Amino acid sequence: MENISKYLDKILDYKLLSKSRKFFVIVALLSFLFSIASTYLIKSDIIKAADYPFFSSSYMFAFYLAFSFILAWEVLAMIFTIPYSIANALGKQFEIISLIIIRYIFEHLDKYSHIYSFKEDWQTILQLLAAAFGALAIFALTNYFYKIQQHISISSDPTENKKFIFVKKIVSIFLIFILFFLGVKEMVYIYQHFSDSNVGIAELNNIYFKEMFTIMIFFDILLVLLTMWYGAKYQVVFRTSAFVVSTLLIRLSFSEDIYITITLSLMAVLFAIGVSLVSNRFDKKHNYEI
Repeated sequence: MENISKYLDKILDYKLLSKSRKFFVIVALLSFLFSIASTYLIKSDIIKAADYPFFSSSYMFAFYLAFSFILAWEVLAMIFTIPYSIANALGKQFEIISLIIIRYIFEHLDKYSHIYSFKEDWQTILQLLAAAFGALAIFALTNYFYKIQQHISISSDPTENKKFIFVKKIVSIFLIFILFFLGVKEMVYIYQHFSDSNVGIAELNNIYFKEMFTIMIFFDILLVLLTMWYGAKYQVVFRTSAFVVSTLLIRLSFSEDIYITITLSLMAVLFAIGVSLVSNRFDKKHNYEI
């Protein structure tokens, strides 16, 4: 097991994660510039949209594409965190949803730039304010969530702790493969739909992340069962199980209605904070790391 664990450590090395971050940023930058350039060529009638159906005629797609790569890296960072702390991995999920809300603002810049009257455009202004302050609230609450976590071993037996971490590393490897499979699947989906009908952002929005968070729910339940296997007490099992509820709320938050997205996302973070605070006070003599 130790030899396999060392091999897994090489894959899940944070140095490798840091290098991958630069790769994702470069891809996001190139995608952003390419999308802006292709849209300009179409709008300037230099090239015909009919000849290049996979080019977008909207500048806003450049924001969608660039942020999608950045968010994909955030998902990868979340997966790398799982072996060391499930609670911190949940915090990464909160970071992801806050960035998705920020992406929503950039996606609708064109609509916001045409606001001329508060009376006529008050709904659009409220959506902008809700998204901005909602993302800020999640950002602040996520920071507080990290601060209140108590990281203590799941078992008093060091061997059991190593086994639990080893199993979580295997789970993370599976998730990495799923991450890249879903990424390729979405790129194919985008290409096909642009070729067919020049689909809009609204139809593409959050396809990848809806599937990813759906899968995370099942893997979170798997981690609950693994936690029980390695001798966790009631409060730890409840805490791990309750964190799955936060993941479920995040998954449900993916909606075209920004108010639903913000409300459910905030509820997810607040619920996780409440679970953590109660767990910290529940039988302090028998706290265990999850």
